[in-house]
This record gives sequence, C-alpha cells and structure tokens, in this order.
Amino acid sequence: MWCLAMNVYSGVSKKVEPKKKKVAELSAVLDKAFKILKEKESELDVVKSAVARLKKETDEMLQKKMDLEKLKDLTEARLERA
Repeated sequence: MWCLAMNVYSGVSKKVEPKKKKVAELSAVLDKAFKILKEKESELDVVKSAVARLKKETDEMLQKKMDLEKLKDLTEARLERA
C-alpha cells in the first residue's frame, strides 16, 4: 500500500514539477507586466491632470473672451450714442 502511494506520488510529482516551474516563470513575467502597468498608469494620471488643467484654463480664457466681447459691444454702443 505504502509503495503504491509512493509510486503514484512520484508519477504525479514528475508531471507537476515542470508545471510549477512554468507557473513561477509566468508569475515573474506577470509581475513585470504589472510593474510596467503601474508606471504607465502613473504617467497617464500626470497627463490627465495636465489635460484637466489645460481644459480649465481654456474655459477660463473663453469666458474672459466672451466678457471682453460683451464689453466691446457695450462700449461701441455707448460711443454711437455719445
């Protein structure tokens, strides 16, 4: 009985060992990919914040432009009446 169990264990061990090595190799590759992903995500966050800042500045400038155009129209109207 014990000999049979050891024989089965030996056969299973021989089949499983290469798979364990493959899992270890692929885990290392996956860890490296996740590290690269984290770096790229942090770079993306920087770019997104820059885009948000630029969009805010653009919106502010457009509002300022519209205010100046209204002021220009008002001033022209006042000059015509004067």
